Amino acid sequence: MKKKNAPTEEQEARMRAAREITDKERSLLEQRLTTDYDNWRCKICNHHAMTQVVCRKARGSICMSHCKTYEHFSPIFWHCLYREPEKPWHSWASAETQKDILYILNQKTKRNCVLGSLDDDCAYLVIDEATGEIGQGRIRFYDSAWHYGYYEG
Repeated sequence: MKKKNAPTEEQEARMRAAREITDKERSLLEQRLTTDYDNWRCKICNHHAMTQVVCRKARGSICMSHCKTYEHFSPIFWHCLYREPEKPWHSWASAETQKDILYILNQKTKRNCVLGSLDDDCAYLVIDEATGEIGQGRIRFYDSAWHYGYYEG
């Protein structure tokens, strides 16, 4: 004899499917937690650390005690203000618009150059449209103008 408020077969099938999904999600979450938190060693002292922060200078997680004594730590914001120093930029030509800087570049190189994607330093790659070769120079916007040049180093 069935109970008065018993779920129908269709409802039971939906509940089983929902339980299977949550089991899969739980196992994926457990895998993610183990991969996210398997690095418990400090990059500076190599000790097991319970309270860690990400340090840009050490390029990894370090003990909070090291961070507080570091010169770039800001107690007001409670995080590190360290930034990588910028690479020196040498400019060969500059113009007000992208179109103008490409025109100057095409006149100097006697090629038909186009802008490629951004590199890691937020400068556009210069690509020869005919051959597909990537040039050594880059095009970058700073100081209210477009510049063609290269990074030192």
